[in-house]
Amino acid sequence: MKHIKDTDGRNILQYLCIYGLYKYMQAFPSLVEQTDYQGNTALHYACRYGYPKAIQELREMKANVNAQNIHGETPLHIACVYQHQECYNAIKLYSLPTQDAVNNMAEFYMLPSLLSREKKRARIETSCNPSLW
Repeated sequence: MKHIKDTDGRNILQYLCIYGLYKYMQAFPSLVEQTDYQGNTALHYACRYGYPKAIQELREMKANVNAQNIHGETPLHIACVYQHQECYNAIKLYSLPTQDAVNNMAEFYMLPSLLSREKKRARIETSCNPSLW
């Protein structure tokens, strides 16, 4: 079966994550690692839109928690960016704490959204700290 994508490269599983319809996700196991044009997986979307139950479903489907999009952001980073504490807690249990991951997270995600991505990246120091939220 050929799976259809939208103009941004998103598939049905990613849309299920966007809308929190996690109970239908098991029907699309072949789409778990498929990315959109920005390199985001369904797990990135579950973290972006704040659905910890979707994260659990995707983990049962063997989703890669350390997948990086074209900006080098993992689902854990995305949970930090959008300050979804429950998603952060759900995903950090499975994430591998590499030095690169720690360096890429940083306070980059805690800075005001007015700063450009490049300026934020220049101010990266340690890691995402939910206690600052």
